[in-house]
Amino acid sequence: MASAKSRSPSASPSTDKLHQTWVSSNGFISFGQGFTAFSNQCLPDTNTPNNAIYAFWDDLDPSLTGGVYVKAFGAQTFVIEWAGVPHSTGLARGTAPAETFQIVLQADGSIKLQYLSVGAASSATVGTENATGTVARQLLCNGVGEALRDRKVLLIGSTTP
Repeated sequence: MASAKSRSPSASPSTDKLHQTWVSSNGFISFGQGFTAFSNQCLPDTNTPNNAIYAFWDDLDPSLTGGVYVKAFGAQTFVIEWAGVPHSTGLARGTAPAETFQIVLQADGSIKLQYLSVGAASSATVGTENATGTVARQLLCNGVGEALRDRKVLLIGSTTP
């Protein structure tokens, strides 16, 4: 899947400096380096990707339908949205509703994960991870943890896992 570079007004999970933000089609963003990993792992994990925020890390494919969008609202808010993105493979492809969710980064370091519609979260990873993959805040991995549902919002107080 794809990864694209953008600039965010927010800090990465491992530092207090601004970084390039890489947006993956597979439901996560990473800082400083882009990754296209479609096979999610539980956190922490020293294998790449690292230095990332995982809103819905799974094998997603916006080339089938839907899209991934990025918008800065002034210098304070940066929003990445996966809108109507289906799963690429497996049981969820073609049988589950497409996923629509956002990562909202604030200049104060806070992170908001917003889920408009969740079709199949049983194989996704949600959380944040530092640059070395040794420290993480995992909220969900493969159906274990914080249950995702339509219209759910998860607040993460700062970018430090």
